[in-house]
Amino acid sequence: MQLVRGVFFALLLANVLYLIGSRWLAQPVAGNDALPTALSRVALAREVPPRPRRCITIGPFREATELAAASNLLREIGYVPRSREVSAEVPDGYLVFLKNIRSSVQLDRAMGRLRRAGITDAAIVPDGTPGIRVSVGVFKELPRAQQRADIIRKLNLDADVMERLAAGADTWLDIDLRAAGEELDPATFKADGSLQVKPCPSAP
Repeated sequence: MQLVRGVFFALLLANVLYLIGSRWLAQPVAGNDALPTALSRVALAREVPPRPRRCITIGPFREATELAAASNLLREIGYVPRSREVSAEVPDGYLVFLKNIRSSVQLDRAMGRLRRAGITDAAIVPDGTPGIRVSVGVFKELPRAQQRADIIRKLNLDADVMERLAAGADTWLDIDLRAAGEELDPATFKADGSLQVKPCPSAP
């Protein structure tokens, strides 16, 4: 009888230990589930590309000295400027011309006054507008053009000065800003207000 009881209790104890062991093995090890999640976050962080920097362009520059000075200043403050040429109409001197010549009689009188004053470079300039436009000189510098116009007016002729334009190219400097809210003042590079700062042509 005691032997039977011993066998019974032995089997009962074995079953209890088996149940306890199976439940303990079925429980997940703490931290195992968090590890793949953390690794996946790291992988996603590596896959996300960095946000592109905002590109702005400064210009137009028409003088080589001004372009070089602006490029050097940008490098001194930590930028890497990229020069870019754009087709444009650029200044090509100043034209002095007679206005309000509406007939051949007025033209002959005006040309006679010019010859007597020693001005021999007068020429008719067709421009598609009503009347006759007579050129009385082309100058690279505005003060010289204005001086010629004053001489013509003293002859009782109506003279004016007009800037001439020719096909050429402007140079712009493209840079990538370092921060989203960063701005550059064009007056830093040239104080006469002729420069602009705007987004690069390829920027969204």
